[in-house]
Amino acid sequence: MYLPRAFFTIFFGGIMAMTLPACASDTGVRGTVLMGPITPGPTRPNATDEAPVGATLMIYGKDQKKVVKIVSDKDGKFELSLPPGDYVIVPAKDTPVPFPHTQTTQVVVPTDGYAEVTIRLDTGMR
Repeated sequence: MYLPRAFFTIFFGGIMAMTLPACASDTGVRGTVLMGPITPGPTRPNATDEAPVGATLMIYGKDQKKVVKIVSDKDGKFELSLPPGDYVIVPAKDTPVPFPHTQTTQVVVPTDGYAEVTIRLDTGMR
């Protein structure tokens, strides 16, 4: 089967255009996801009363389009290479906290290096 050269240019050119923005290796975001409080009642032994959580996070760009989905590990840690810019991190619907989609975190990826962020999810336990 003969395919014109233009097909390969358009097809493979489209793939390269889609993958280039995600190829930044010296900039991005890294952080920890914590949820809390984790102890019910008015008195808590630990003032912060937070625990790390493995969570699925959706990362949206400035245009409100989803850029990527990432999962933090059991210690709540995550790291992702991203081009510099403004992003919003939104926990997925299955995150074990009330209304996770409303608990967003703004992050600005710098032109050099990684943005460090701690995502604190409210369990609603008071």
